[in-house]
Amino acid sequence: MFKKINIKILYATIALTFSVNLLIDGVIMRGIREGDSCRVFAERILKEYPLNKKNVYVVNNLRIYRNLYGLNFHDFDKETPAKGYFLIGENEMEKVLSTYGDKYTFRTLTKSDQTFSELKQKIVLSEFELK
Repeated sequence: MFKKINIKILYATIALTFSVNLLIDGVIMRGIREGDSCRVFAERILKEYPLNKKNVYVVNNLRIYRNLYGLNFHDFDKETPAKGYFLIGENEMEKVLSTYGDKYTFRTLTKSDQTFSELKQKIVLSEFELK
């Protein structure tokens, strides 16, 4: 008799734990994730600027720059393009200017309104051209 009651309590505990995890992940954490997502910024710059898969670049050198891993675009270091658009963290822009400023002219177009937790900084969209 006690074994049946213990098994029912075990099943109830597992079901309750599973339900609480679903509630936390699906309802509570969803608001936190969406509030800190760069999706709103990405949608805004897609509407305002002529961006496509062929003209947007990021720097993927993880030793020097923070990676915009949520935004997958062409690697600026490998392709050395003549012109296009460039996405980088606000704090990393000075490093980019000191490294590539002699080859390229950068013009800041816009930056995100909020600081993103994955970068711990705002994202900057710049336009660049080969000098």
